Amino acid sequence: MNTIDLSDLHPRVRIANFFPVNHSQWTNRRNPDFELILVVRGNSSYSDEEHGEVFVGAGQILLIYPGVKHNYIIPDQNPSAIVSCIHLELISSGSFNHCDYNLTEVPQLLSTVKDTPYMVSLFRKATFFYETSDRYNDYLLTALTTQIWLHLLSAGGKREVRQLSRRMEEIVKFIKRNGDKRLTRRDIAEAFYLSPQHINTLFKGELGISPTAFIQKEKMVIAEKLIREEGFQVQEAAAAVGYSDPFYFSKIFKKVMSYTPKHARERA
Repeated sequence: MNTIDLSDLHPRVRIANFFPVNHSQWTNRRNPDFELILVVRGNSSYSDEEHGEVFVGAGQILLIYPGVKHNYIIPDQNPSAIVSCIHLELISSGSFNHCDYNLTEVPQLLSTVKDTPYMVSLFRKATFFYETSDRYNDYLLTALTTQIWLHLLSAGGKREVRQLSRRMEEIVKFIKRNGDKRLTRRDIAEAFYLSPQHINTLFKGELGISPTAFIQKEKMVIAEKLIREEGFQVQEAAAAVGYSDPFYFSKIFKKVMSYTPKHARERA
């Protein structure tokens, strides 16, 4: 797994938006990538198992880690809240959630913006470049999100970055090499001369999820790329990652990615 420092940052944006909202509840979510939420106006709350409930007010940016089960709630308020959300990876290809890379430093869960109008303008511009078509937009998005990330780091406070053991890194590589096959916890255990129970303990201890959940995530990331970038039909993408039933594949895809294969095709 590659560890990247600030000089290696090359953010890749999956979603960027800027919108008014009132009384929304996003519950039991798991994002496939990092999410930045800037509260422009109003208030909201975030909760996960590690941090409990956290109040997020105007002028603050919430950083949600990939794969973390969480709730984000915007209560009734007048006038309506305004939020801006950016989903991104920090390198041009690969997934943090799937252990393709690690980071030397990561911002805190919650950062208070030093210059709110300036940060709002960065999020607005990111949304504009995401929603419009121009040959330079991807480069501009990368530049803007790099600025945002560096501002968050400079706001003070860093989160501890996870470190995988050598054995877990090898297991992750094995899963990636076999993304087109039907793969179970027992298959991994046999390949590394460990018991299935030990494999379960390793995944829970180092990644916080089960081996089955990790395998599903890895397959769905591959499938999403095939659908969005290679033009695969849903049935073709399902078969490419070892699923014979496209309906079951679509169900797992929606659970892992938080959107449907159809939505991935629409973004192609």
